[in-house]
Amino acid sequence: MPPRPRRAPLLGIALDPRLPAPLHKQIGAHLRRAILERRLAGGTKLPSSRVLARDLACARGTVLTALDDLAAEGYLHARAGSGVFVAKDLPDEMLAPPDRGVPPEAGAGAPPSLPARTRRLLAHDPAPA
Repeated sequence: MPPRPRRAPLLGIALDPRLPAPLHKQIGAHLRRAILERRLAGGTKLPSSRVLARDLACARGTVLTALDDLAAEGYLHARAGSGVFVAKDLPDEMLAPPDRGVPPEAGAGAPPSLPARTRRLLAHDPAPA
């Protein structure tokens, strides 16, 4: 009998042990998508790792690895004794360039400006062919 998918319905997580991706990567991908799609708003408290592990029928260490990865990426933050929360400032929003009303073709032909130190380093150690 093939293993059945594991679910945490409140967060929309469905794990499939038959997939090549490890379970902690699947958990991280589901949570990341829920955060980016605003199904989990900034400041939302996540269930405890023990509850998630029980609901997903996986090891708590698997859940902790996924949560640690997302925290390292800036999607989550932990408060000692309070739990794990969705970050209010999402990394993808911070990385998106501000819309300044400049048409995309303006300045498209100009090479990027490099700092003087970078130019010196590149002059001494050119990239391999």
